[in-house]
Amino acid sequence: MKPTCRYLQTVGSLGYLLVALLSLVVPSLGQTDLQIMVNGSWSFVVDPQPGRDHANGVPTERRIVIVAPLSDHGHGVYVFSGDDASQYKKYLNSSLITKTGLYYLDFMGVRTFASTRSSDDQPPYLYSPPQVAIGNIQKVLGTPDSSNPRVAISLPVPDYYSTYVGSHGNGMSQSKIAPNHVTSKIPAEYYTTWIVLHYEVTGSQKATISGTLDDGTPYKTATPSFVNSGTGTDKGLGISIVMGANIDNPNSHCDSLSASSFTDTKRLWGGLQIYSRFPEEDLNGNQTDVFDYKCPEDVSMGPLKGGAVGGADCHMAPFNINSAIQ
Repeated sequence: MKPTCRYLQTVGSLGYLLVALLSLVVPSLGQTDLQIMVNGSWSFVVDPQPGRDHANGVPTERRIVIVAPLSDHGHGVYVFSGDDASQYKKYLNSSLITKTGLYYLDFMGVRTFASTRSSDDQPPYLYSPPQVAIGNIQKVLGTPDSSNPRVAISLPVPDYYSTYVGSHGNGMSQSKIAPNHVTSKIPAEYYTTWIVLHYEVTGSQKATISGTLDDGTPYKTATPSFVNSGTGTDKGLGISIVMGANIDNPNSHCDSLSASSFTDTKRLWGGLQIYSRFPEEDLNGNQTDVFDYKCPEDVSMGPLKGGAVGGADCHMAPFNINSAIQ
């Protein structure tokens, strides 16, 4: 398997590419559309205590937290300057965040809240799991659990969200999810796996990242810039946040990396009673339309080492906890 994560490849790709070309908008004078690219097996949840962010001085600011299990079977978090989230493998040894903790990203510029989703932008489609109790949310965010490690990054609620479509691929993947066991009768759905958070900002095109590691150590504040990666035709300025795997998929027939991410994620939120299946991958890491119903629905993988740099875990549908994104 090639060390890549190819996004959705279907007969609709040309249509999505056309949408991408039409949606390249020149920002207004003095205002810039800064983008946070969120890719991989994340959950989105409303920040129940935004006042814990002491960096921005706005305790009442509405914030959204992205959360993902940080497992020992090849998964890692990669945060870096640039709008091309698919380039995360270049930052395996230089990610701004590497350890479990609760982090806060804030803008150094001034938000205008002026941008709105155009008719050309594709809204994101996430999976909405069963309701999660607020007590469980607070426990996941505020009480470190060494048996269920996670990374949580609190972000300001954006002006709007969109599905990434552009020269780096299409940010969607298919899977089957159901409250009971997944059979051939359950239809496959396409979910957004590369989500773009849009912010209209004047002034500085930098952000600050602060926070506390789960062992209580303060995180040394970073100040990444929103930049264009220069790897395609996209013109956006971004910071990328990726949950990815740095190994080859040990079982591409069942897509065990995505399956294990799903299992870890539902365990993180209190053992949600849901099941999933993912289609087989081809030799390039692209999804096929073939589901093998003999593949396990719950995959708990032990520590994995070695192998080539794998692809981002782009096939698991992100969880929209308690309709955090509407």
